[in-house]
Amino acid sequence: CLKGFVPKFDAEWKKGNWTSGCVRRTQLSCQADSSNKTQGKDADIFYHMAHVKTPDLYQFASFLNAEQCYQGCLGNCSCTAFAYI
Repeated sequence: CLKGFVPKFDAEWKKGNWTSGCVRRTQLSCQADSSNKTQGKDADIFYHMAHVKTPDLYQFASFLNAEQCYQGCLGNCSCTAFAYI
């Protein structure tokens, strides 16, 4: 699993059956109520990944810079990754 994720079914994963995939280790801040937003070291972040293909199906968004793109995706629970070109 990628950093921040764990196997959905650990026992199956250990047997080499990865079909159930991975799930987030912690809930996204945008899914939490406003009194339970994570900050500091537990805040939601994206990890840089080089040499990966973007999905065939993606949503184009118009942002002025990479930081605006990052923040726009971070505040949208449907956004799981972003690329800024």
